[in-house]
Amino acid sequence: MTAECIFCGATPTTNEHIIPQWLGEYVLSTKPEATKPDHVVKSIHRRVGSGHGTDSSNEWLSDGITDFRVNCVCRDCNGGWMSGIEVDAKTILLRLIKDQAGALNIEEQRAVARWLALKAVLAKYAKPLLDQDKGWATQFYAERRPPRTWQIRLGRAVLNAGNPIFFATTPYDAYFHSGLADREIAVGGFSFVIAVGSFAGQVLGSRQDAAIPLNRNYFTQIWPHPLLRQGFSPPDLSAVWPPEANLNEEFLYQCAQKPDVPSQSHSPAQSLSVRRLTS
Repeated sequence: MTAECIFCGATPTTNEHIIPQWLGEYVLSTKPEATKPDHVVKSIHRRVGSGHGTDSSNEWLSDGITDFRVNCVCRDCNGGWMSGIEVDAKTILLRLIKDQAGALNIEEQRAVARWLALKAVLAKYAKPLLDQDKGWATQFYAERRPPRTWQIRLGRAVLNAGNPIFFATTPYDAYFHSGLADREIAVGGFSFVIAVGSFAGQVLGSRQDAAIPLNRNYFTQIWPHPLLRQGFSPPDLSAVWPPEANLNEEFLYQCAQKPDVPSQSHSPAQSLSVRRLTS
């Protein structure tokens, strides 16, 4: 719980769902029926987090998935512009969760990117507590969109039976080794990963424009669009769904712990290593 709203500074604060009710209802709808009257079916939601040198993993039943909340926003923000982000993204997200092939236009990409970025900001206020830098929330509130220095990607998830949702948030430092300099350049940030159904979203938060290499077989970038970063504005900026390769739970854990995986080659002029924060 925070003393004031992380976005606008108002009081009092109220509970906000990290996993929204509509998403929790979808998860419950996919739980299989018991094979015998005296059997109980349990679906486990796994959440992993890392910060200040400590790893943690929490599991709970999907029946209580909508109880995963944070008390850090005011009622006006919660029921106003934040609710609008949920409404704009819900229909699009359900298409991806249900693995309906197609393409996302630029407005749909923007809607999903805003939803993922909002969840990433809120997740930093969930237990276990991570580096709660209010600057992320202040910037998001002012612009109502992710910072341009963040990278947001989509992937196709293949989760193990019985684990309907994967959720992780991890701080990291990215160290760039440039052939033009004889020292490392460190860029701090965080990785946020959420997967449900066939949908996986990854947010790589950074304060500087230091792109983590993208493996296009596994990921589709939706924020900022690669062509827009180069100053081009072609008529078709659609993102095709699904990507070519699938992200299983092993890859999702890797994405949570080290954002530039699944592995790929880097430019020889500038190599990159990513390290989780240990202190």
